[in-house]
Formats: sequence, structure tokens, C-alpha cells
Amino acid sequence: MAFSFFNIFRRGGQTVTREVVDCCEMLNPDGLELQFREAAFWTCVNLIANAIGKCEVKEFRGGKLERGPEWFLWNVQPNKNQNASAFWHKLISKAYSEGDALIVPEPYGTGIVVADGFDIDDSKPVYSYTSILVGKRKIARLTEAEVMYIRPNWKNIEPLIRKMSDSFLRLMASSMQNYLFNGGQHWKVHVDQILTGDDEWRDSFAKMMEKQIKPFLNSASAILPEMDGYKYEQISGSSSSVKSDEVRALIASIWAETSRAFLIPSALIAGNQQDTTVANRQFLTDVIDPIARLIEQEANRKRFTMDEYLRGDKITVDTSAIVHFDVFANAANVEKIVGSGLMSVNELRAMIGDAAIAEEWADRHFMTLNIGSAEGQTEGGDK
Repeated sequence: MAFSFFNIFRRGGQTVTREVVDCCEMLNPDGLELQFREAAFWTCVNLIANAIGKCEVKEFRGGKLERGPEWFLWNVQPNKNQNASAFWHKLISKAYSEGDALIVPEPYGTGIVVADGFDIDDSKPVYSYTSILVGKRKIARLTEAEVMYIRPNWKNIEPLIRKMSDSFLRLMASSMQNYLFNGGQHWKVHVDQILTGDDEWRDSFAKMMEKQIKPFLNSASAILPEMDGYKYEQISGSSSSVKSDEVRALIASIWAETSRAFLIPSALIAGNQQDTTVANRQFLTDVIDPIARLIEQEANRKRFTMDEYLRGDKITVDTSAIVHFDVFANAANVEKIVGSGLMSVNELRAMIGDAAIAEEWADRHFMTLNIGSAEGQTEGGDK
């Protein structure tokens, strides 16, 4: 039995190659290392995709927040065949596994889709994109103004991660061989020279090993008959000699180095249960905010003219909803946010996912009496 694996790490537009790997090959160090590396890589990618998928793309018209066609496009239905969450996961997966991603107009509608393959023609001052593949449909050529090009890193990090893990492969192979050897039983048998001189000794010895010695080694409890002319001595196979710490440490190193390449704090990948507030803040600052700004800027320069943008027509990617917000645990902070005039009640309710209140006062900004402008204060105290 064999599995067929796709070579997913390819440049856009190239033919997908198929490689057949036998099940037995998956048990060797190369196959095991591939599984660990793939798991670490896609865990990091999915962590980023999940975070971006939780962001809300806000639409502004004339500087005022609205829920119009752009908001619906980015947050609900980018195209006829995908919801927003599926769209963001495909975009982030393509961007990190292949080094870049291309958003193109929907060939069969008015939405946007992530291209499955493409080539860049940089032979002219203004780039164009050729051999664009959307599903099974091919698009001959699109200009720079017609697409949105997303490239999270200047250099594709996937091949770098693969090369970096090669050293761990060699160490893991050595550690696993040592682990398996020490975990098994190794015996030596001393046979009297008189017995070995018998012409039928080889056949009888092989039958004895198959019927008596093998069941003894593979059984939890068994008796090994000792006969004249044979002396058995165990040379390895003690439970105290089995050390798996080295293998686990090498596996953890692959995950740690992969997360470091993504700039993701290792605590988020390792699944530590300690307070991850600092790690989450670092993850948002170093990973999510840059990719969100990249998507935001690329969309604004392609979907709005300069005049439209200058008068306040734009979209923004709001990353504040990524971290789970417990309204009861943050009741005091909520009061300060509303009481300081920073947000209206409806703006705060929208941020935590609640429906707006259909009252005029819910859209107003309030300020408590102990907060006011400098002009409202006297030298001796409150006015």
C-alpha cells in the first residue's frame, strides 16, 4: 500500500508533481521528519489564517464607517463559491506555502478569488500576470491594476525551513536508531563446537529459533528451555536503558525553529497553559499587524482611486477582535471606554459581536463629569 503526496511547495503556474511514497518508507527517519516538519509548518500557517479570519474589514465612505459592498465582500462573501473564512484561509496558505498569493477578479461573477497558480511578467515597467489558474479555468493575462498581489515575506521562508530542518533529520535518525536498539532485546548464543559440526545443525537451529526463542522474546512472560551445548546471554534490552528524551527534544526543536521563522512565540505553538498574554501581544504585533496592513494597503491602492482615498473612501483591517474579549471580566474597562468618550455604546457592542441598539443615545459619545477639558478646571479644583 502506498500514499500519493502532492508537491505543494511549488511556484505559481508550475505543474504539480506527484510522488508515490510507500507506507514502509514513512517509518524511516526521512518520512518521520517530513511529518513533523509538515505538522509544524501548517500549524503556524493555520494559526495566522485563523487570526486573520477573525479580523473585520471595515469600510469607510467619506471618512464615515459604513457597511456597504466592500464590507460584505471582505467579511461575508468574496465570491460565489466561498465564504470569507475559507477565502482568508486559502489566501494565507498560498502566501506562506508558495511565498506569494494573487487575488484576481472572479471569472464568473463580480467577486474576488485567490488564484491557484500564476506567473509574473516583470519584463516591462508595469508588471503583468500570466498563466493565471482559477480552479480549472485559465486566464491569459491581467494587468497590475486588475489584481492584488500579496507577498508576506521578501524571501519565501518554506524552503529555508526545509533546509534548516535537515540537520535535525540527521540527529533524529541517530537518536531513533539508538532508542529502538536499546528498547529491543539482543541476545547471543554460545553453541558447543561439537554441535556445529553436525550437517543438519543449521536447519535444526533455525527451527528452534522460530519455535522457542522467538516466542520467548516476543512474549510478556515465557520460559526459555536451556539445553546442553547452548548458553544464552542477554547483551542489551533493559527498560532502564530506553531514553526517548532526545527524540522528543529534537521534535520540539523542529517546532520551535519553525515558529521562530514565522516570528510566532514558541509558547503559542507548544500549547503551554501558562499566561500567554505577552505571547499573544507579540504575535499580534510582529505577525498579524504586518500582514493585515499589507492586505489593507494593497486593497486600497487597487480598489480606490487617489481622489477617493483622499476624501476618506477606504477599507481597514481591524485586528482588535482576534483576542477573545470577556465582557464580564472587563466590566470596569468597558465603563472607562464608554465614560471617556472613546467609543459609543453601539461601537463597543459591535466590537464584542453584539447587535446595535436602535436608539439615538446608543450612537452618542458620553463623558463622565470628572473628565473634561483643561479649560473646565479651576486652580483650586473642579469648576
